[in-house]
Amino acid sequence: ASRTDPITTPPPNLPPVAAPSFPADISPFSLRELRRQLVGKSSRSAPGPDGISYEVYKRSPRLHIALCSLFNDIIRTGRVPPSWSLADIVLIPKAGGDPASPSDHRPIALTCTMGKLFTALLARRLERYLRTNHYWDSTQKGFASATQGCVEHAFCMQEVLHEARSR
Repeated sequence: ASRTDPITTPPPNLPPVAAPSFPADISPFSLRELRRQLVGKSSRSAPGPDGISYEVYKRSPRLHIALCSLFNDIIRTGRVPPSWSLADIVLIPKAGGDPASPSDHRPIALTCTMGKLFTALLARRLERYLRTNHYWDSTQKGFASATQGCVEHAFCMQEVLHEARSR
């Protein structure tokens, strides 16, 4: 009996998707692309396990060439450094909570800024591909560049809950 691959076989009721009109950008990352991404990164962002902040990368233009080369090698080989999957977990006290109580903290994971920079470059290209080919649902706000969707969606959710409670 023939078995289907659950990874590549779409769910049975999924509507068909048109072939892309515009191909994905699979060209090597450029220095311009990297530098544009670095400009948007906060120098105050906490570094991950390697201790290297975005400020180091921003202030080291000669390092940009090495980063581009590394990122392009990763794309070519498909081998991501294992250290990029490590994170330091930091507990941040909730506003108004008891700083001595672990339950009044929220955890955040701090990962290597180099890995975050690489994934940001990939995400920017993926978003451009999805938008250009009209695969992006305009209601999707999370992770979209230059979009303040969280506030809008939180307000909508608050209104829906208010409406539900009043009925």
